[in-house]
Amino acid sequence: EAATDGASTLPGFSSQALEFVIGNGEVCDALEFAAAEMKKGEKAILTCAQPLRCTEERLGLKTVSAEKVVLTLEMQDFEK
Repeated sequence: EAATDGASTLPGFSSQALEFVIGNGEVCDALEFAAAEMKKGEKAILTCAQPLRCTEERLGLKTVSAEKVVLTLEMQDFEK
């Protein structure tokens, strides 16, 4: 839903639904770890103090120069 440095939207960010398999390395570590703990319909705010763990090309975050990244997420659906 959103990606900020705590105050401003990160340059290049594009909000969109992502489909991925947890543990396959298809998305950045931060998204994998968060998704593994979330339930369908749950929303979360994820603060990442290690921005390199939040670089996700599919969201327009190829590089992140912020000191921290704050992601707002929603688990729309999942399959076991």
